[in-house]
Amino acid sequence: MATTEAPRRRLFDRVSAAPTLLGAGSRFEGRLAAEGPVVVAGTVIGDGEIRGPLSVAVGAHWQGDVHAQAAVIAGHVTGNLSVDEKLEIGKGAVIRGNVRA
Repeated sequence: MATTEAPRRRLFDRVSAAPTLLGAGSRFEGRLAAEGPVVVAGTVIGDGEIRGPLSVAVGAHWQGDVHAQAAVIAGHVTGNLSVDEKLEIGKGAVIRGNVRA
């Protein structure tokens, strides 16, 4: 009897590597470059190059231009957002800038 796995809808359901995490209440200033998944629950001020999926959580804020392989945006982004693959935008998300996906 063959078992079938339920389809995974959310982007981060497919992430297998341990993500880089910026926790709630944290603040990072400068250019952020990462080779894998990144989860932001705090504040980033600066540009970013993420060669994996990016998650900006509810209450989080990214101020600067960011390029990611894929992204889930539930918080705020002030700057241009460029995504190579899939982009999910939450209903409470705020993006002030150009979006390319």
